[in-house]
Amino acid sequence: MSQTIILTEEEIKINQYHIPLLLAAMEAGDEEAINFHRSKMICDPDALMNAKILSGAQWIRERNYNTILADRKFGHGWLDK
Repeated sequence: MSQTIILTEEEIKINQYHIPLLLAAMEAGDEEAINFHRSKMICDPDALMNAKILSGAQWIRERNYNTILADRKFGHGWLDK
């Protein structure tokens, strides 16, 4: 059975702030801003697990994705397992 992960109000606010800025940075082709905002967003844990399976843990690390929800869902160290 899949565990449902609920974002806190603070995590929702973080995404509400960074998602539009990420989209604007992508439109502008601003790689530095893309990387910054992507690293601050709270990512879906299942999407990160799929990315790990498809592209590897290093791919996630290189992009500095925020793994806080994946850590909560899969346990600390999930990226290295």
